[in-house]
Amino acid sequence: MKREHLLSDGKLTITWKGEKCLHKAFCLKGIVNDIDKAGVTLHSITPVQYKSLLNQAKICPSGALIVP
Repeated sequence: MKREHLLSDGKLTITWKGEKCLHKAFCLKGIVNDIDKAGVTLHSITPVQYKSLLNQAKICPSGALIVP
């Protein structure tokens, strides 16, 4: 099952690839509430949430968070 989520603040988008994630989406908890289990889903997030995920992407050990 492919799990890919696009997290966008309306200007920039971060991609989260669930099949690469080693920590069961821990960094997304509290930011993305409605995770679609199938396919690719676009989630609208606030600029503050985007910045938080950008910081997480820098330390993501699996490379599941991909920044533009």
